[in-house]
Amino acid sequence: MLTAAVTLPRRPAVFLRPAAEAYDYEYFRSRLAEPALLADAVAVRVFRAPLLAVPVGGPRRGGYVSFDLLTHATETHALLAEHPGFPRLRVRWSLYRDTCHTVEWGDPAPDWREDVAVSDASTATAKQQ
Repeated sequence: MLTAAVTLPRRPAVFLRPAAEAYDYEYFRSRLAEPALLADAVAVRVFRAPLLAVPVGGPRRGGYVSFDLLTHATETHALLAEHPGFPRLRVRWSLYRDTCHTVEWGDPAPDWREDVAVSDASTATAKQQ
């Protein structure tokens, strides 16, 4: 007897919701140079944890959202591609398969290692003076 494999439609794990639903909405609202950007922001909900994705604009030149699973990052990439304010979307894979994959947009963030090197050098210079 022949049987056919039935493929059930897969439910997406990531949803975009109104920005105010994000857990970190108040955090960003109190720190953004231009809080008006929140009008175009979205909450990226994975399971029950919505986190804010703030678009570029004014002095804000880029942003990112982190994910533990690469599939969540790729789903988010596809969803944000449909929204204005998230230019040059890209998925950055972590070296580790199960942690810290990111979806980034806009200008790349400064390399944190350069920031540490610059602050270490300026601290050393200040101590010498």
